[in-house]
Formats: sequence, C-alpha cells, structure tokens
Amino acid sequence: MTMEAGCHSARALGSRAEGSADLGLVVLTYPCEMASLLLEHLAASDIDVRAVVLERRRTLKKLHRVRRVVGWRRTACLGFRWVAALVGMSRDERWRGDAFYRQHAGELVVVDDLNSSECRDALRRLGPDVAIIGGAGPLREHVLGVPRFGTLNMHPGLLPEYRGLSSAFWAVLEGGEVGATLHFIDKGIDTGPIVARRSVPVLHGDTFERLRGRIIEANLEMLVDALRSLTRDGHLVATPQPSGTGRLYHVIPSSMRRAAEARLAALAARAASGKG
Repeated sequence: MTMEAGCHSARALGSRAEGSADLGLVVLTYPCEMASLLLEHLAASDIDVRAVVLERRRTLKKLHRVRRVVGWRRTACLGFRWVAALVGMSRDERWRGDAFYRQHAGELVVVDDLNSSECRDALRRLGPDVAIIGGAGPLREHVLGVPRFGTLNMHPGLLPEYRGLSSAFWAVLEGGEVGATLHFIDKGIDTGPIVARRSVPVLHGDTFERLRGRIIEANLEMLVDALRSLTRDGHLVATPQPSGTGRLYHVIPSSMRRAAEARLAALAARAASGKG
C-alpha cells in the first residue's frame, strides 16, 4: 500500500517555484550502479538534471570509509572488485566513468567529499530547487540546507520501521513488511519526513536480488511522481515521522543473512502455491 502524505514542517516546502516549468534538480552521488539506474530513469521520464555532483575519493580513503560500515572482510571483497574494474575485468559498468554522468546531466561537478565546503559552494553556485541522493553516506546540514526544497532519499525499506542498512533482509527475517520509502533527509539517519512509501510483496521465485530490483523500481516511480508534483504544484507535502518509532538496523551478519534467505525461499514457495 502507499501511505499518503500529510503535513510537513521542513524548511521551504511551502514556497512556490515561481513562474518556472523547469525544476532545478541536482543529483548527489558517488560512482555506483544505483546512480546509473537513477539517472537513466530520470532521462526516460523526460526529467532534466541540472547537474551531478560526483564524489571521487582516493581508493584508500574510500576503503577506510566502507570498512567503518561493513567491516574488513566485505571491504576486502569490494576492494578486489574496484581493482578488477581498474584493470578492465568488470563489464557493463559505464557508471564508473565521468562520460556517463556528463551524458545524463547539464553539468558534472567532481568533488573529493560530498560533505566538503567544495561541495557546498558548488551547490550554492548551481542553486538547485531539490537534490536527490543517488548514492552517498550521511550528509551534513551545511550541504543539506542548500537546495531550496530539500534533499530527497530513496530508502530500500519501509520507514519508520526499518531505518538503516539491510532493510529487506531484516524485514523478511523478522516477518515484517518489505517495501520502499521516499523521504526528505534531515540530520538523523532515515528520520526525515516521508513523501511516499510502498509495500513490495514477495512473489514466486523471489531472491533478494529480484526483490531489490522491485524495491528500486518502486522508489524510482515514487520519485518521478514527486518531482512531477513539485514541478506542477510548486510544493511537496510530506509526513514527519513520529518520534521514538522504528529502529536503526546495521548490516545483517552472514549467519542471519542465510536465515533470511531461507525464510524468503519459504515465502516465495508459499506465494507460488497461493497460500501467501
């Protein structure tokens, strides 16, 4: 189901985009598959992107940043993949090169850190109405505060129930509801006002990879609907999340991940038999 938006208290959402049919849209991201899916979907929906602000950190800094989130073992695997890409072993990863982002935006701005003063100054120069996260870690208020209407994030889980990481895995493991949420970013982690959310049911033959694809599709559809509404009406309505609700989840451990995969397989089999 989709939760309809109610009132919203965030800064500037009540103001109008006076006299302009064009929305000043900026995407904040680092090179990743999600960024490519976002930009290609926006292009297919005839939504122009004023600029992409692309974070390109040095490899060692990037690995250290990832290690703090997912641990050394998974970081080592990711490091191997990055090295493999550099020597041409990876395929169909156009999003690694700057040319892809130039093709899908009016301007490409490359920064060392999306939380830097360099990024803040670039955003002030670009003057966006709204920003979208295509792939990024937590952003600081001096960056979030620049876009006139705010910064949108596509969360791969239902908020406020499943904040943080591995949302689909945790939802399946705990018998919760899988879904997607489009929300504004505030200073918390996945605590900002909700624009829309949508359940994504488990279907016959589902794996987490297939489920992830449908979660992304749901978020991209909600995003395009929101951007068209903002262009048409000059404002977006969103619902503040109730304080003290939901839980912040971390990367699911491998043993619990296997349990979630087994539970998903059972749910997918039940869906095939019509027992839901």
